[in-house]
Amino acid sequence: MIAANTLADLEALEALLGREAGEDDVEESNLRLASVGRKVSAASYIAAVAGNQRWSRQMLSWWQPHGFDLLVTPVIAAPPPPIGYLAGADGQRRVRQYLLFTAQFNVTGQPAISLPLHRTADGLPVGVQLVAAHAREDVLVRVAAQLEAAAPWPAIAPAW
Repeated sequence: MIAANTLADLEALEALLGREAGEDDVEESNLRLASVGRKVSAASYIAAVAGNQRWSRQMLSWWQPHGFDLLVTPVIAAPPPPIGYLAGADGQRRVRQYLLFTAQFNVTGQPAISLPLHRTADGLPVGVQLVAAHAREDVLVRVAAQLEAAAPWPAIAPAW
């Protein structure tokens, strides 16, 4: 699905540009992903969408019996990487290693928010993700506002 959607986005960009997009227009990894998208059949795409819809319903059903208001996770699996670490030939693999905690909520449509509630020894922000049940953005906004009042992250932004 990601590859096919990347291809659709690339084709929309090319329509706006009036020419084929290249490495000067988009990252090389997106061009590679779009080339994979060219190999995705309509039937495979529809099957993937249906699978994601089933998974979304399963994820949403998790909230009902437990009665939790929020799920708390890290945003990424390690401290922030150096600039450029997620680019290049190994970029996609590295991105997948780092983004273990966020993608599923993008796919399932559950509201989530990332808050910079911690700092590394070097002063880099470390995010905490809060996830709520479907259509419970109100819970996220209220809790985020309370957390910002208790630990105002704009006041502790790195001075770069």
